[in-house]
Amino acid sequence: MDYNTILLLLPLFTFFTVCVLSLLMDTTAHYIFISLGLNRTFAKKMPLHAGVACIFSLYFYSINQLKKEFMSIKYSVAQLRNPLKPEEVSRFYTRAQIREKIDLKRIARELGGRSALEENDILSVLHGLIANIKDHLSDGDMVDLGDFGSFQYQLSSDGAVSYEALVQSPRLYIRKARIQFRPGKMLKPSLQDLDFEQVVSVKTREESRKAEREQY
Repeated sequence: MDYNTILLLLPLFTFFTVCVLSLLMDTTAHYIFISLGLNRTFAKKMPLHAGVACIFSLYFYSINQLKKEFMSIKYSVAQLRNPLKPEEVSRFYTRAQIREKIDLKRIARELGGRSALEENDILSVLHGLIANIKDHLSDGDMVDLGDFGSFQYQLSSDGAVSYEALVQSPRLYIRKARIQFRPGKMLKPSLQDLDFEQVVSVKTREESRKAEREQY
C-alpha cells in the first residue's frame, strides 16, 4: 500500500473511529477528538484529518446533547377493571412512576455545580422565593414565574341556599382551599419531546427492598 493510498484511507478511518468512540464513550470521545482537531502540531502535519476529527466530534457531541434534552418518563403497567362496568374485560394501563425524590437541598447543590454561587447561598435564595410566593398567594395574588408557570389559590365549596347565607358564613361552605399550578411552556413538552421507559412500580420496589432487608 503506497503513501497516497494511505492518505486517502486515513480520513475514512478517522471518521469510523469518531463514530465508534462517540457511541461507546459518549462525551469523552468528543473531548479527545476536539483536542486533537485543535492541537497545533497535529493540525499542521495532518490538517485534513484534524478538521475531520474536530467536525465529526462536534457533530456527535451535539447529537448526544440533544438526546439529553429529551425527558424520560418512567411508567409501570397495571391491569385494571372498570368498577362501573364489572362485566367488561379488564384492560392494561400505564401509570407514571417516580425515579427518586429530589429535595430542595439537592437542587441547590446541583445548581451550585453549574454556577459560581455556593450551595448555601442558592438554598437561601430558594427558601426566600418560596416564602415570597406564599406571602403573595395569601394576599390573593397570582404568582406568574414566566415560562416556568403560575400559582394561585382555588376554592371548593358547597352551594348555599342564598347569597346572604354564603356571605355571612363562608367558612361553613368552603370545603377546601388548594394551590393551582399552571405549568408554562418550559414544563409543557409535547409528546414528541418525551421518551418513555417501563419500570416496576414504587410499591413493588419497596416490597423488594423490604424482602432483601429481611433476608439479612
